[in-house]
Amino acid sequence: MKRTQREKVIERFKEDGCISNFWALDNFILRLASIISKLRSEGWDIETKYKGKIGEKNCYYYLNKTPTKTIQHPHYINNETVRMVSKEVPML
Repeated sequence: MKRTQREKVIERFKEDGCISNFWALDNFILRLASIISKLRSEGWDIETKYKGKIGEKNCYYYLNKTPTKTIQHPHYINNETVRMVSKEVPML
């Protein structure tokens, strides 16, 4: 099954935690900035850094934190529900 550009970017973040624009071009991902922008709007904490000489800068995106969702489950004592407990889990 063919993966989308977005899926390739997410997989790379999982593996390495960093993506450069050169990596994206080598993998035929031409919409990297757009994909990063959408991921940020979904709650991904991605930092942008520029490295290299003047006129030859390479853009690097670093994943600081993946988005999470809050789930609730009951907390039991003596088979009775005492309260609901919230827990944040990754949305990957």
